[in-house]
Amino acid sequence: PERFVSKDHPERSRRAALIRVQGGPGGAPPGIEGRRGLGGTIAGRVLGADGRPLAGAHVFIGGSAAAGTGASGVFRTGAFPAGQYRVDIRAAGLSFEPVLADVEVSLEMSLGDLTGIRTSGLEGDIVASESLPPMVTIVLNGCMSREVPLEGGSRFRLDDLPPGDTVVGVRATGWAPSPLQRIHLEPGETGRVVLHLEPGLALSGVVRDPGGAPAPGALVRVEPADRTAPAVEVLADGNGRFAARGLVAGDHLVRASLGGRTA
Repeated sequence: PERFVSKDHPERSRRAALIRVQGGPGGAPPGIEGRRGLGGTIAGRVLGADGRPLAGAHVFIGGSAAAGTGASGVFRTGAFPAGQYRVDIRAAGLSFEPVLADVEVSLEMSLGDLTGIRTSGLEGDIVASESLPPMVTIVLNGCMSREVPLEGGSRFRLDDLPPGDTVVGVRATGWAPSPLQRIHLEPGETGRVVLHLEPGLALSGVVRDPGGAPAPGALVRVEPADRTAPAVEVLADGNGRFAARGLVAGDHLVRASLGGRTA
């Protein structure tokens, strides 16, 4: 058997065994490539955080829905061409480590028991010198973002987050991105952070066409040269004027485009 181990949660190891079954032709889901020939299947049992079989869980193979679980928690997919597939389990209030399954011709890949852990929550306060917009963007681990409303002008809450170490930041229109904070989220618990926002710098100007006339409606993109903060995009007004706000200090690249032309 082959064993899959999570770095963050060693106790959530995955065991996979190959069991010979009757193969059959099968097509891969969108975006998945495999070798042509007889297909193999993927099977397993999904357990909740209490260790009991979980009904109603959804199994995704390569990002596409492939199976679901009944009262026994067991799932078995249709046939897939031989190849390596990512298996994700989704269930409300639970987080599962993704598993890589190597499907072979005429074999069934058994993933054994896949046990979920309770998801985490995150709440916090945003400290700013002026009133904030009603919606802000919380950025998690630099790759996931959620737009959330502010309660009382400064408080936010997120639910159904995967437990573990998480890097948190906040962005808001007209404000420079906040410094990042690292927090460890425990399963089933809610972590708390305090984030600070400072008013961003502004850059204004006029966009003109090759003849020197104002270029209303031009799209202006202002991006930090070191790309340590997100770019800001604004449209020029009827007189070709623009104002980009929420910028960080440093060198920036400024581009304007209109009608297929870029400056």
